[in-house]
Amino acid sequence: MKSHFVRLESIPVPKFGGKGANPAGGNVLGPPSAKDDYRGAGAHAKPRRINMNEQPNILFVFADQLRGSSLGHVGQEPVVTPNLDRFAAQGVRFSRAVANFPLCSPMRASLITGQHPLQHGMLANDIMLREDVPCIAKSLSAAGYRTGYIGKWHLDGPDRTGFTPPGPRRQGFEYWAANNCNHNYKVFYYYEDSPEPIWGEGYEPDAQTDLALR
Repeated sequence: MKSHFVRLESIPVPKFGGKGANPAGGNVLGPPSAKDDYRGAGAHAKPRRINMNEQPNILFVFADQLRGSSLGHVGQEPVVTPNLDRFAAQGVRFSRAVANFPLCSPMRASLITGQHPLQHGMLANDIMLREDVPCIAKSLSAAGYRTGYIGKWHLDGPDRTGFTPPGPRRQGFEYWAANNCNHNYKVFYYYEDSPEPIWGEGYEPDAQTDLALR
């Protein structure tokens, strides 16, 4: 059986843009396309250089379960995603990447543990993630970081509206403004360290951004 695996360094890494040019300097794994442009002035802003001898802040933004065509920079009308486009312009975009388990809870568990679902055991939605698995928050805490989680968790079992108390079920995250699972984005709630829900106002992603900027 012929292998389809290739060494990463053997894959050409062209620049973004229809003609291979990207004024923001981002790279893409895959051939350039005329659709690989960026809309919005913020897309071409230059990223700030980081001194790697320091301990930089780490912000992980997870856009919940959207497919690749649901991004403005691939040219799929009428989608407009200027902030995500800016991330792509300033960083690296993988155009040949796929989720190894395209389901909410298993994928979330893989993102924070670095494990395949067969390892961490989350093979369906609404399962509780084991407390003994490695987690990025635990590793960052050990390295001296303060950690926090904001938004949808969906790793705490079948009670989608339930409270995830401080402790091991939060997988090492300290600051907490989250709910287990909520699909009503205009009437939303989250929990901190009390079992009493906090009801938010406005569009949920905007409110979550405000919480992150506190």
